[in-house]
Amino acid sequence: SGIAYAFKGIFGFYPGYYSILPYYVKVQEYANMDQRDLWEYRTNLTETEVRRMTLHMLEMQGIYTDYYFLDENCSYDLLFLLEAARPSVTLTDRHKGFFVAPIDTLRSVLAEGLIDNVVFRPSTARKIRHKAAEAGEAEVGLAKALASGDAAPSDVVEGTLPDTGKARVLDLASDFTNYLFLKREIPKDPYQGRYLRILAARSTVAGPPPESRPLPVPDPPASGHLVSRASLAGGARDGHPFLEIAYRPAYHSLEDPAEGFNDGSQIVFSEAAVRWYPQDDKVRLQRWDLIDIVSLAPRDAFFRPVSWKVQTGFATRDFPGGVESLVYALNPGGGFAWKVSPLGIVSLLAETDLAVSGRYDRSFALAMGGSAGIARQVSDRWGVLAQARYVYGVLGDREQGRRFTASLKVPVRLSRNRSLVLEGEHAEGPSVHVGTIRITWNAYF
Repeated sequence: SGIAYAFKGIFGFYPGYYSILPYYVKVQEYANMDQRDLWEYRTNLTETEVRRMTLHMLEMQGIYTDYYFLDENCSYDLLFLLEAARPSVTLTDRHKGFFVAPIDTLRSVLAEGLIDNVVFRPSTARKIRHKAAEAGEAEVGLAKALASGDAAPSDVVEGTLPDTGKARVLDLASDFTNYLFLKREIPKDPYQGRYLRILAARSTVAGPPPESRPLPVPDPPASGHLVSRASLAGGARDGHPFLEIAYRPAYHSLEDPAEGFNDGSQIVFSEAAVRWYPQDDKVRLQRWDLIDIVSLAPRDAFFRPVSWKVQTGFATRDFPGGVESLVYALNPGGGFAWKVSPLGIVSLLAETDLAVSGRYDRSFALAMGGSAGIARQVSDRWGVLAQARYVYGVLGDREQGRRFTASLKVPVRLSRNRSLVLEGEHAEGPSVHVGTIRITWNAYF
């Protein structure tokens, strides 16, 4: 599962090996099977340098290092190979901090002048979605039926669709059939017969393939904001003004500028915020997010991914009598997301919320519930994030475990590494009704 994968990757439970295998095998694994787009950065290494790097990899066969997602990750270990190939470069010396993001290692390779060309390889899933966007609902349904074996290619050839529609259905069906086989959802023998029948039917349709608009190329990863972030915010909580400063070592949140990052993805590590109320001269740790990961993967006619989240850390919560107290919280969840025009990414997640504090009866509150959200990038300059969440207590302090929150954020991109976020939030619980407004200035470095 995604949560187990994240846990094991963060805490070093995976061994990391160097391996040598045909390049097309990795392309097929990532682009065709895992639905991952590839950005290919072609190096300008000489034949002698490539040989030196290959010999070093052979020396490392069978030797592993503990893999850590935060610093000693795949991209960081590749830098050692490039240094072995061209000893004059100093790549690993650029990364001495606790966090080493893959995008930072890429930027260091670019800065050393090791890259000659950049190629975008769209995933099979992206290609299928692009073709499906140009087809009608009936054509998409027919293509799925062909891929699953519930319809025969002859039904398309002998049907009433125009030749362009028939060609589009058969092309889409062949792509999806091939994808299902690569994902091992169709055994080899049924796949071969089904795939060949679709191709044979396609050869009988007169005329060239239907014209298609070019597949849009997303912004390259290196065009995104830098991964560390410092924030300065001002606002009011129930009429009480406050100032807040925050720092995040890595990496990207949904409210950050979206250029260069995947829609609906968030990975935040160790973000801390300190708040000062000048009227009371009170300073408190408002939150410390140890891990906050969100993956909103939209579902469509062809693909049915599961969206998920996991957040853990310390946060200030409101209690009856106007009391604020720091609690430890663990909040995993899972569910589904869809792209709905014109709203954007719409998500529905089932969630569990565990809070630990001496303010609770029996020192903890375990709640269950769910959330609904909307994330839309309106333009390259601004977007909208809206969420409503309700959980009810099931164990521990069941009364105080009940909680409803609703928030609206409007992130505004000022430049590649500067942004503003306008935010309003309302929280309700037993004898608790709190409203907060805030404006935050973010700087990325």
